[in-house]
Amino acid sequence: MFDLTESSYPGDTAIQEESDPQCGAALPAYTGDHASQYYFSYYSPDQFSWSLGDRVVACVLSRAPGSDHETSGGTKLRGTARSTS
Repeated sequence: MFDLTESSYPGDTAIQEESDPQCGAALPAYTGDHASQYYFSYYSPDQFSWSLGDRVVACVLSRAPGSDHETSGGTKLRGTARSTS
């Protein structure tokens, strides 16, 4: 999770250009050697929520298709993906 610092709404493309590398760098830092089993996405402010003061980008992760823990009904995470090493 991180805050965007622009004073006016930067637009979807600018938010994506800032969020992709930041969330991408956070994934291996969080999951350790298991980063290849996950992919990331994020929730970010839109123009309306920005007008209400929302500046937070929340990075989220999901199991990558074909990872060891994929289930036939979809991918489910249980517990944490945080590396303990």
